[in-house]
Amino acid sequence: MPAIVVERREGLRYEDIEREYQWPLRPVVVPGLCADWPAFKTWTLPYLRDRFPRFQVRVDGSMVALGPFIDEVLAATPERPCRYLRECYLAKVLPEVLPELSPIPGQPRNRTQSRLVPLGDAYRNEAGPPELLISGPGTFFPVLHYDLHHLHAFITQLQGDKEFTVFPPGEAENLYPREDRRQVSRIDCFDPVDLARFPRFANATPIRFRVNAGDTVFVPSGWWHFTRTLSPSLAITWNSVSRANWRAFTEDHFLGEGRQRGLKPTLKRLYLRVIGVMLTAIERGP
Repeated sequence: MPAIVVERREGLRYEDIEREYQWPLRPVVVPGLCADWPAFKTWTLPYLRDRFPRFQVRVDGSMVALGPFIDEVLAATPERPCRYLRECYLAKVLPEVLPELSPIPGQPRNRTQSRLVPLGDAYRNEAGPPELLISGPGTFFPVLHYDLHHLHAFITQLQGDKEFTVFPPGEAENLYPREDRRQVSRIDCFDPVDLARFPRFANATPIRFRVNAGDTVFVPSGWWHFTRTLSPSLAITWNSVSRANWRAFTEDHFLGEGRQRGLKPTLKRLYLRVIGVMLTAIERGP
């Protein structure tokens, strides 16, 4: 089997990503995809520190003011890495900054935001709008995972550089998924992976590539991934559901990865299939 290479493609529009990468479930790095964001002109770690010095964020289970946390990030080194800010959903905690991160590529087609899809507002505020990620040199993303409910992921670097490591969905057997959360690996250290505890990982084929400031990486539904931060990093991530991952998303989110059987799940599948057809018609337009 030929080695998988994650391409860098300039000038792609969302329509190109959907056709060439979402449908075949291939990751891609797109420089400049979000270059029109107002945030690209102003957002840096020192800027956010000075703008929101006392804003409270949750990092590794503890609340901390954003200003001191960013100072911690800027002082971090590979030998003394800092904590990783994630799950900071801006629609819930800082909605006033959302216009500075607009337009979100693909948002008009993001089915998590459609009222036809029976999702609660709390889920919509996490599964579509931007999430803030801040980390320092030497920090690994805490878990090897694919995004919950087979969502697509887009990650845009505003500042700093990261090394991504990704694995195709077929590698799951070698990545030790947890019994209670199948989208999360039991592997808890990547530097290096303990092969005595996780011997099958030796059979996995990691695909590594670098993402720089200004790049957006598309990580398709079901692809396992984690990152290593190379320099003080400020990034934005958001999830989406399109035609390409609609079936995987609905089977996972509404039907427990397709494990449910009987009349009620059958009717639910039929309903979701009809909704999918309606959304496709809406997305294609007149």
